[in-house]
Amino acid sequence: MRFSTTGNDIAVIGGGVIGLACALNLARAGYQVALYDPADPGTGCSLGNAGLIATSEVYPLLNAARLAALPRMLADPLGPVAFRVADLPRLWPWFWRSLAIMPPARQEAVARSIALLNRDAMAAWRDLLNLAGAPELLVERGMLEVVRAPQRPAGLSDDQAKMARHGFITEILDAPAVEYLEPALTGRVSGALFHPATAHMQDTYAVSLAMVEAFRALGGTILRAAVQKLHPGLDRHILETDHGPFDARRVVICAGIGSRPLLEPFGLAIPIIAERGYHRMLPSAGGLLTRPVVFRQESFVATPMHGGLRLAGTVEFADVSSAPNWRRSDRLHALAERYFGPLPPEAGSRWIGARPSLPDFMPAIGRVPHWPSITYGFGHQHLGLTQAAITARYVRGMVEGDDMAILRPFDLSRFS
Repeated sequence: MRFSTTGNDIAVIGGGVIGLACALNLARAGYQVALYDPADPGTGCSLGNAGLIATSEVYPLLNAARLAALPRMLADPLGPVAFRVADLPRLWPWFWRSLAIMPPARQEAVARSIALLNRDAMAAWRDLLNLAGAPELLVERGMLEVVRAPQRPAGLSDDQAKMARHGFITEILDAPAVEYLEPALTGRVSGALFHPATAHMQDTYAVSLAMVEAFRALGGTILRAAVQKLHPGLDRHILETDHGPFDARRVVICAGIGSRPLLEPFGLAIPIIAERGYHRMLPSAGGLLTRPVVFRQESFVATPMHGGLRLAGTVEFADVSSAPNWRRSDRLHALAERYFGPLPPEAGSRWIGARPSLPDFMPAIGRVPHWPSITYGFGHQHLGLTQAAITARYVRGMVEGDDMAILRPFDLSRFS
């Protein structure tokens, strides 16, 4: 079967949460929009992530302290961070470039840029979910970042001060206060940092499905096609796909790690890798918590969702095509028992996702040089769900020709 050309105003490439949010926001503005993805929309990285709208998380994942702790982390093959040794030759250039963000001044510069993007992220999600008819999926009860007893909650005040510098207020709680909020943690934590401005989605896939339904109701088209190459034109751009050619006046590229082969022909440097994460779903444990909890020592998250308690996290640096290491998913169950006691050994879902990550831990959002009708938004690493709706708002602004000064730090020219 071959599709005919569509003649749409805008082609959005990528059906993950970023692409869906962009497509829906553009369709709302009255454009004829076609969304291209070889897979079903919403089945990418945000299908199984922790579900956080983590607006206060503004600092890079990698810093000097974590770099110093890396040997200890790597000593445990199932620890918070892992490398596939066979993939290291391909990953090494990315790690080398990431060292540029180690100086404190550079850390603060990244945090300032991310904070500006995150500042209106929650409002953007409220707006988009109202449009999609699913406001109840967003739960605004904050998030706890807990320290396991008997360790003293050292470092919380430093983190609190860092976030306050960028406008995000947090609160340090002692053990009784944590236990009041989440009784399931009684006797197992010594304190926590409470992030009141953080929220979570009750069902990440339902969020995508709601956006799909609203997009189609606004006249949007979804095509199961892989875009292999983009041929720019003065009036219309041609999308070369595995189902034949399509055309559009404007193109928005939100294809995650798949954005690189589409954009490199324009002379853009895109040092992106797949940083993989895992989850384990516990269907009968959904009532244990009322809000997400981040476990600082073990670097994972437990989020209450419609389908149960989702345990998500860990960082695995590996090629996107490498086979999953499901022991990392299973390990999350054992780690959770340190805090909740024995949990049912149920056969809940296991999942792996590839977070598209750039070495400065900032997304790529901007226009293609010399082709202002081709825009992009991808590489949001751990903050894809958090930043999807606000990215969609700014992508619409770029499509409509607005001057987006706030986006300059995210332009791919930074890697030239």
